[in-house]
Amino acid sequence: MKNLPIGLQSIEDIITQNFTYVDKTGILYDFVKSKGYYFLSRPRRFGKSLTCSTLEAIFQGRKELFDGLAISKLDYDWKKYPIVRLDFSGIDHETPTELRVALLEIINEIAKQNKIVITNKLLKSAFRQLIVELADKLGPVVIIIDEYDKPILDHIGNNVMAIKMRDALKSFYGVLKDKEVDANLRFLFMTGVSKFSKVSIFSELNNLNDLTLDERFATLCGYTQQELELVFAEHIELFANHIGKDKADTLAALKYWYNGFQFSRVNNKVYNPFSILNCLSKHDFANYWFSSGTPTFIMKFIENNPDDVKKLIMMETEQISGNGLDKLTLEDYFKNITVLFLQAGYLTFTDYDPKTNIYSLGYANQEIRLSMTEQILDFVSNVDDVKISKFQAKFKDALLNDDINMFCSTMKDFFVLIPNTVIINLEKYYQGIFFTITKLIGAKITVEDATNIGFIDAVLEGKNNTYIIEFKKDKTPDVALAQIEDKEYFRKFQIDGTKPIVLVGMNFDYDKNGKNSKGVTLDWKIKAKHD
Repeated sequence: MKNLPIGLQSIEDIITQNFTYVDKTGILYDFVKSKGYYFLSRPRRFGKSLTCSTLEAIFQGRKELFDGLAISKLDYDWKKYPIVRLDFSGIDHETPTELRVALLEIINEIAKQNKIVITNKLLKSAFRQLIVELADKLGPVVIIIDEYDKPILDHIGNNVMAIKMRDALKSFYGVLKDKEVDANLRFLFMTGVSKFSKVSIFSELNNLNDLTLDERFATLCGYTQQELELVFAEHIELFANHIGKDKADTLAALKYWYNGFQFSRVNNKVYNPFSILNCLSKHDFANYWFSSGTPTFIMKFIENNPDDVKKLIMMETEQISGNGLDKLTLEDYFKNITVLFLQAGYLTFTDYDPKTNIYSLGYANQEIRLSMTEQILDFVSNVDDVKISKFQAKFKDALLNDDINMFCSTMKDFFVLIPNTVIINLEKYYQGIFFTITKLIGAKITVEDATNIGFIDAVLEGKNNTYIIEFKKDKTPDVALAQIEDKEYFRKFQIDGTKPIVLVGMNFDYDKNGKNSKGVTLDWKIKAKHD
């Protein structure tokens, strides 16, 4: 049985050291067979670097590495090309000056390896000279750039520096538009997490082919269900034996936890490679991808937008127009958390409406849903994980027993734990915490459910009852209940008639000045709807 390639990014290591390899070379053949410029956006730890390594080996003419793989059975010529490979995850970029110095050193090192002397001292000129002289000496050049946007993303939160990094990269990538450079290129491949429209290569390199949403390449990174079951069959069997389940149940659990990422309009789901490999290795369902390193730009964005709690909570019900996905500037990313989360992999496409060109978004799987919910709850409540876990069990028990009174009482106790310093005096803040807790325990809840005359704040499904909930702040539960009844929010559920309906009016009070030292208080009133 072959080993699992956890964290491996070298095709040579995987092939020569008895690791499993999910063959993507048939997909790669479609664009390596002729000259082209390509860009691919995918979340971190999704196989971008392995793809770059595979392309590098192909263009090095290393046919022996690919014996038995799809590309070896096709008519690729295996010609050797000079290669310039840049991985920005390992290039210093604290400042634009540091970035330029690091890039210049790499360019000079590649030149030295190919017995070329770079006479130009400026970065752009040196880059241009390297490409032209490599082509003169060895033939058309292949350029592979991995994580092109890392110097930008690592500075989101310090937006002035992020813009400076963008401008520095714009100047550097501008070399690739040069006619003389273009004439000397065989192939260009760039990867990143995001696509910033004002970076030179996207705004002015007209023949750049963006593969990000191209359904032909939707499964280039990640594992399909068929690939998982075929390539990792022995590992899945071992895992099933370890947890005492049959194969079908094990596959269903793996799918629930780690499948669900979609990178095109069509329903073509893939697994996160990092998570599924770790799960099969450790024989445990756990949070692997999220805990391996939440990008700092995500946390900085959240920290810089503390009043946008409801936006965070509502992430799983977001929609976005396809018209804007290709036109986003860096400035848009400073304020558009939806796109940031989508491209970082914390959201994925769940549906597409061709009539409106609207994408529906959601969490890909249980790992992302659970991790994001815990992260958001920690952010909005500042309650430690141990206490949250204890409350989580109480909330689950209350809902399983259809004890909405106990559920509300537990919620009231939970609010006592929230430090005064993080409380925001907004109704949506309290709604947000309520919604996050219900998602954390796996309850079915709909927020802002539309009726013919308004929106229901929340519809919570218990084991036997449907709870229609209205929230108020600094009023009374009676006012909340009156709104439910006056607007007859329950009518649509009476028509369905599958469960008894219970109305819940909830009111939050926040003693802003601490006069009675109560902090946040929660009152509620419950009314069964029988007619």
